[in-house]
Amino acid sequence: QNGLQLMAPLIAMWTPLLYSVGCLRSMKDMRSSALAYQIILPCSLLVGMLVLVGGFKLGVTGAIVALLIATLLSLLTAARLTLRHFGPLLQNPDIPQKRELRTLLGFSIPQSLTAATFRLNLQMDILMLAWLGDMPEVGMYTVAASLAMIGSLPTNALASMFNPFIAELIYIKQLERLDGLLKVVTRWLVVGSIPLYLLLFLLPNVFLSIYKPEYQAAASSLAILAAGQVVATACGPSMRLIPMSGHSVLNLINGVVALILNVSLNYLLIPKYGMLGAATATGVTLAAWSIWRIVEVWFMFRCFPFTRPTWIVGGVAVLGAAFIHASSLKPIATLGATVALLVLFFALAFTMARGPEDTAVLERIKSKLQRRR
Repeated sequence: QNGLQLMAPLIAMWTPLLYSVGCLRSMKDMRSSALAYQIILPCSLLVGMLVLVGGFKLGVTGAIVALLIATLLSLLTAARLTLRHFGPLLQNPDIPQKRELRTLLGFSIPQSLTAATFRLNLQMDILMLAWLGDMPEVGMYTVAASLAMIGSLPTNALASMFNPFIAELIYIKQLERLDGLLKVVTRWLVVGSIPLYLLLFLLPNVFLSIYKPEYQAAASSLAILAAGQVVATACGPSMRLIPMSGHSVLNLINGVVALILNVSLNYLLIPKYGMLGAATATGVTLAAWSIWRIVEVWFMFRCFPFTRPTWIVGGVAVLGAAFIHASSLKPIATLGATVALLVLFFALAFTMARGPEDTAVLERIKSKLQRRR
C-alpha cells in the first residue's frame, strides 16, 4: 500500500515526459530524445538505487524514491529541450491556434489503450505468477524477466530513430523506399541484438550467478524468455508501421488479442509448471503477437523485413543455439561452443549481411572518428 502511494506521483510526471519525448522525436531530434529518455532516466535510476538501496539500505522505499527522482530529472531535461524547439512557436501571436480534438482523440485514445495493454502484457506473467504460484518463485522469475528485457534496448533505440521516417514515407506514399529502409533497420537489429540473446539463452546461469544461489532455479525461465524476445526484437521495426501509419484501432485490437492469449496461457500453465509456465506463456505470446503483425504489415503495405542474408545469419544463430542447448554439454564445453557460434555469427554478418547502406554508414562513422582524432 505504501509503495502504491509513493508511486502515484509517477502518473503526474510520466504523461508530460512521454509527450515531451514525442515532440522531440517529431522534430527528428533523436539526440535530445535519447539523452532525456534513454540516458538520463536509466542512469539516474541506477545511481539512485546504488545510493538509496545499496548505501542507505532503504529497500523498496528507496527503490521507488530513486525511480521518482530519475523520472523528474528526465522530465525536466525533456521539457527544457522541447521548449528549445517549440518555445518561439508557442510565443508567436501571429500563428492562429487550431485544435482538431476529434481527430486527435480518435488517434490518441486507442494509442493510450494500446500502451496500457502493452504494459499489461509485459507484466502479466509476474502478476499471475503472484496469484497462481508461489511467492519465492515470483522473486526469482522477476529477476529472469528483467534480464531478458535487456535485449529490448536496441529495439527501443532503433524505434526512436525509425518512427519519424515511417510516418513521412507513408504520408508521401513511398512504400518501396519504406520497404528498403525496413530491411536495413531489421538487419542492423538482428546483427546487433542476437549475440546478447545467444548468451542469455545458452549461459543463463552465468547471468544469474551475480544473485544468491537459489536464483539459479530461474535459469530455464530466462532461456525461454530470451527465445521469445528474439522473435519480438527481430519483428520490432515492422510492428511500428501499424501505429505510425495511423492504424491505432488495429494496433489496439492486436494488443487486446495478445493480452487475452497471454492471460489464458498463464492461467493454464502456471498452476502446473510454475515460473516455467509463466515464461512459456510470455514467450509464446511475444512470438505470436510479433508474427501476426508482420503478416498485417505485408497485406497493408507490401513491406517485409527479412532478406535472404538476414534469414541465413539469423537461422545459423538460432539453429546453432538450439543444437548446443539440446546437446546438454558441460558448462565449460557450453561456453566454448557459445564462443565458437558467436565467432561464426559475426563472420557471416560481416560477409553476407553487409550491404551498400552499411558500408556508407561505416565510412561516415570512420571519417567522423578520424576528424575527432
